[in-house]
Amino acid sequence: MTKSLASGIAILFMAFVLVYVVVTPDIDLLNMKKDWGTKKMYVRVTEPGQQLLAQERKGTKDSRYHYYLVAYDAAGNARPISFSTPKSLKTNAVLLVLVKGAKDRNGNHLIGRYDVVELDKVPVRIREKLELAG
Repeated sequence: MTKSLASGIAILFMAFVLVYVVVTPDIDLLNMKKDWGTKKMYVRVTEPGQQLLAQERKGTKDSRYHYYLVAYDAAGNARPISFSTPKSLKTNAVLLVLVKGAKDRNGNHLIGRYDVVELDKVPVRIREKLELAG
């Protein structure tokens, strides 16, 4: 095979990969790196978050809501997690969380990010663990 043919094939392959990445909606290039090393798990918000006032900025109070919950992976394995949000989450909301390997000082796993999900998107085994109907 000549060098020009090999170069042409390599360029064609890279173009195909680029088009695939751009066209595929499930690939989030901006969050891809920070999601490495995380595990998808589900959690149900069972109680209101603990409101923490961080500090006052320009006369307004800045607060966050901290949660300590138990998340479940696809196999039904549980992990205690800890995270905070700028807004209070609804009680009984179901979240898909990306759990990191890192832990807080109490041994709870930290999360990279979360998304609120509908009940029909939660695997049946996990619905049972989260004590959800449906």
